[in-house]
Amino acid sequence: MEGTILPCKTVTPKFPEISQNPVKSRLPFKYIPRNAHLTIVDAHLTYLCRNGRLTEAIASLDSIAQCGSMVSAKTFSYLIQSCVDSQSIHLGRKLHTRMKHLLKDLDPFTETKIVGMYAKCGSLEDAYKMFDEMSERNLYAWSAMIGACTRERKWDEVVELFYLMMMEDGIVPDEFLFPKILQACGNSGDVETGRLIHGVVIKCGMNFQLRVNNAILAVYAKCGFSDLAKRFFDSMVLKDTVSWNSIITGYCQKGELEKARRFFELMREEGFEPSLVTWNILISSYSQLGKYDVVMEMMIEMQSCGILPDVFTWTCLISGFAQFNRKTEALECFEKMLLARVQPNDVTLISLLSMYASLKDLKKGRELHAWALKAGFGENLLVGNSLVDMYSKCAKVEAARQVFDMMSARDMYTWNSMIGGYCQAGYCGKAHDRFRKMRESDVKPTVITWNTLISGYMQNGDDDQAMDLFQRMEKDGHIKQDTASWNALIAGYLLTGNKDKALGIFRQMQSLCVKPNSFTILSILPACANLIAAKKVKELHCCVLRRNLDCELSVANSLIDTFAKSGNIKYSRTIFNSLLAKDIITWNTLIAGYVIHGRAVDAIELFNDMSHTELKPNRGTFVIMNYRFQEYGKHSISVGPWGGQDGYHWDDGVYSTVRQLVIAHGAGIDCIQIEYDRNGTSMWSEKHGGNGGAKIDKVRLDYPNEFLTSIHGFYGSLQEWGPIFIRSLTFESNKRSYGPYGIEQGTYFTFPMTQGKIVGFHGNCGWFLDAIGVHLEPLTNLIPSNSIMHSQNYVVQGAETYEYSMLQGNLGNSYDLILAVRQKGQYRSNSTPENWSRQTSNSSEFSRVESQNKDVDVVPSKISRVPSENVQGVMTYGPWGGNGGTLFDDGVYDGIREIHLSRNIGIVSIRVCYDLNGQPQWGSKNGGSGGYKSDKIVFNYPSEILTHITGHYGPAMGMGPNIIKSLTFHTTNWKHGPFGDEQGQSFSTKLRGGVIVGIHGRKGLFLDAIGVHVLEGKATPVSSSPSGSIAQRGPSINEADNTPQWSFKLGRHGLMQEAVQRVVKDPAPYGPGPWGGVGGKPWDDGVFTGIKQIILTVREAICSMEIEYDRNGQSVWSVRHGGNGGVTATRVKLEYPHEVLTRVSGYYGPVNKDQRTQVIKSLTFHTSRRMCGPFGEELGNYFSSTTTEGKVVGFHGKSGMYLDAIGVHMQHWLGNQRSSRPSYLTKIFS
Repeated sequence: MEGTILPCKTVTPKFPEISQNPVKSRLPFKYIPRNAHLTIVDAHLTYLCRNGRLTEAIASLDSIAQCGSMVSAKTFSYLIQSCVDSQSIHLGRKLHTRMKHLLKDLDPFTETKIVGMYAKCGSLEDAYKMFDEMSERNLYAWSAMIGACTRERKWDEVVELFYLMMMEDGIVPDEFLFPKILQACGNSGDVETGRLIHGVVIKCGMNFQLRVNNAILAVYAKCGFSDLAKRFFDSMVLKDTVSWNSIITGYCQKGELEKARRFFELMREEGFEPSLVTWNILISSYSQLGKYDVVMEMMIEMQSCGILPDVFTWTCLISGFAQFNRKTEALECFEKMLLARVQPNDVTLISLLSMYASLKDLKKGRELHAWALKAGFGENLLVGNSLVDMYSKCAKVEAARQVFDMMSARDMYTWNSMIGGYCQAGYCGKAHDRFRKMRESDVKPTVITWNTLISGYMQNGDDDQAMDLFQRMEKDGHIKQDTASWNALIAGYLLTGNKDKALGIFRQMQSLCVKPNSFTILSILPACANLIAAKKVKELHCCVLRRNLDCELSVANSLIDTFAKSGNIKYSRTIFNSLLAKDIITWNTLIAGYVIHGRAVDAIELFNDMSHTELKPNRGTFVIMNYRFQEYGKHSISVGPWGGQDGYHWDDGVYSTVRQLVIAHGAGIDCIQIEYDRNGTSMWSEKHGGNGGAKIDKVRLDYPNEFLTSIHGFYGSLQEWGPIFIRSLTFESNKRSYGPYGIEQGTYFTFPMTQGKIVGFHGNCGWFLDAIGVHLEPLTNLIPSNSIMHSQNYVVQGAETYEYSMLQGNLGNSYDLILAVRQKGQYRSNSTPENWSRQTSNSSEFSRVESQNKDVDVVPSKISRVPSENVQGVMTYGPWGGNGGTLFDDGVYDGIREIHLSRNIGIVSIRVCYDLNGQPQWGSKNGGSGGYKSDKIVFNYPSEILTHITGHYGPAMGMGPNIIKSLTFHTTNWKHGPFGDEQGQSFSTKLRGGVIVGIHGRKGLFLDAIGVHVLEGKATPVSSSPSGSIAQRGPSINEADNTPQWSFKLGRHGLMQEAVQRVVKDPAPYGPGPWGGVGGKPWDDGVFTGIKQIILTVREAICSMEIEYDRNGQSVWSVRHGGNGGVTATRVKLEYPHEVLTRVSGYYGPVNKDQRTQVIKSLTFHTSRRMCGPFGEELGNYFSSTTTEGKVVGFHGKSGMYLDAIGVHMQHWLGNQRSSRPSYLTKIFS
């Protein structure tokens, strides 16, 4: 074939013959004569493109160019379109490079096609480059470029191109281009450009084009200019469904759903039938606001109009339910969606998975995971990310890892969710391993990834590793720390109680000109809420003003609270007065500040000012105002009314008490009439309301022993546009509850009151009882003995009896109030019962025993054991403490792994991690919030078992009801604690031997009382041994010489007697030392009975140390203190109990010349018989423990890669004289 020459006359110019002859169509174009007709080339290229051989067609262009042939503009455009259809941008680029050689003249149409090709194939950069090289840019070229940016959602660039188009080329958009530009204005919020285009449209005479007018209307609606949108909408001569949808969307986006609904009804009145899009707009808006009753009515109405919900409709409804964690309704909608044969999309599944993650509903999450796999969503990236997040938040990191490993594609969110899940579960090491793999992958860590890992280490107490990551961010990761990075360090230090370090990080943050945000301020301010930190609060306030953060209400509320607690109530009032907008937390915070400063009059005035605003008092407000009752008992206050604004106002005034109520009700409360008592005389009020009511009920109180303490209920309307009135009422007395009367639908209202009674009513009424409020008065007389409330305590001091009330409440996010008020008056005298009965874990038993014991604090002399009704063999003890708060019971498990405490003047809260079938199970947080110190107690379960708890309880602030003041946890290995101040009455749960398998008690603002569930019997932990790295070196462990360096004769005055016969005193909680360097993490094994053996690993320094202790005859191994270095291990074994360790000495210094870090270089152990060592090189600084006679009963120190420092716990002899009384061993050998 290479030698074949085709003469010109043999080539047939007829198109059909060439297209039907595949042999000739495959001939290289270099064999076609130069004078071949252009039609042959075009026909050949068209043939290849139509048969899907675009690559071959592009490749043949080189042969065509070498022959000097050209391609027609029409054929070239056809080739460009073929590249677009096949999304082959690489072939498009090849075609572009050959354009100048194949076309005789470059026309703007062809160049515009090239721009469109790049844009449609997703290469906006190439499209811009071609657009800039164009010799002439007409309207079509600008349209192609604007269309390219529109497809990429580059709205700002579309607006910029519009200005360039008008100013540089003087080209005015047409009726097809204007809508695209206006769409960009609406999506970018550029209403000014939209108004400019509106003027241009009017000047160009296009203001009657419906498509253009709809686009202008959409700009005004999306940008929130609803008034302009309405005026323009009213001026439109022609309207269609799109016009109505635009105006309805505008009102929905502003939250003005009532106006949107009116336009929806007006749309139907004017003959425009709402489309599916119209219904979806309204359903989506109502769902986001949680108005589900309206949504369901609209769904029914929509289907009655013949319009079926699509996937967007169902997804909006499910997302709305999921947003408010309404699991049941969301699941019902999902099931209805499937029954309607509407295929869910990935957004539907993401909404449900997000809800299950927030609720930690693992069961439903797994069911949805199985359904997603069956439905073909297994490879969906967004669904995979949601599954990883769901399993991580449900503490199932292994399941999250399996989903992660099965994902074929991963993005930044996938990696971040997996790393965050490991950190949340406490597996920071695995999180760091995943972080390293992420850096090796195509997806590089972002600042969010680094921050997640830093926060994880801080929350798990490893601040050294967190700080190391923080410093490596910019150096290794080439990512600059942002404000969130600094916030992670500050929040972590505050979580562990290191306020000074947190403040130091904050100052360093400011010195480096890193701008703090509201989260920074909200984190650091509570650390300064004391009288000592008044200057620091002012410093933070200046920072807030410099950064313009004072306009954020949460920051202002925190400043008001912090200034009040630091002693500057005037600053709090100044900030309060400067706020343009206030919420309930703002008012409550300042009222609480006045109460703390003893300015009750100012607190009452502020409360009255609050009643004239739209805000209604909440539980926190009434908790604070209880203090007002103690100081101003002869006055009453008015609360409410709750309900609607219709009807006329009525007020019965203030009486002595309420005797009975008559309520007429049906679909709501039609009317109410009250019988009051005034100094023993019955007085009836007028009937407040209408004459309706299908049922009449009477509430007769047991006057004078029973009185009303609170009311609660619901208010709402029968129809969406109807008047609001009281739908339901429930009355609470000091003895029982009455109601509910009416229908419990609408908005719920209530007010809690524990120190007052209702002495009058007021409100609004018309055809119904539109609104109701109450007049409250404090309790000036003693409550009858059979209804004493648990918030009161009686304390006997000498011959006098005092009553105290603890006012506890939460005023919002981390705003707590604690008041202990001594009441004046005559109180009953109560004898102390001899027996203090025990409660079972059943709540009904709690109530029964509680009603018998009332609220008198007693000291138990005999405690009975009550079997638990939940698990056979489990006994329930306690609770010990006060009578305030509410009951709680975590239930019964297999054991306890970990305990978290929060405390300030007492134990604020407790949270327990139990063991159930080998898996950790966290109980609820029992108690309040606001503790300034947190403690984490981790047991080496099952080798270490919690056997009993001891502690103290007493008044919170020197008076008032009792709370738990301190707790100490005793295990089979050692004692953890005490945590808190050991003041007040002591208690112990150790009645019989056993294992604690659950806790119960009472909780309020503090941990008021605590009890335990005990599985009785002998506590037998799983045997513990030294860590594997040492235990496996059995043959390599060198035994220290056990032979005494001097001989002795066992007898009356022998060394054996010397070790066991001394009179001892209790060891100090913190012993001498530690000696050594300042590096490493602190550790403390605690105090034991004695020491049996020590295992050391030595290299250039002491690498690690591990100790076997004795606790009352039971062997207890410590963890390894130090690193994994050292070739061999050396064991120092004592003949315990006849040989005891009396002193430790050694040397510390740098590991080598290059390192300045000081570690323990050598150790020598002195016993009652001999000296063991030295182990290691005796270089550096010498140290020795005390030479006072005694024995070492524990070690503490610091460790990292080496044993950095070491100290001892000593148990000293009370004297140097041996006891004159011979020991048992002496009698044997004498």
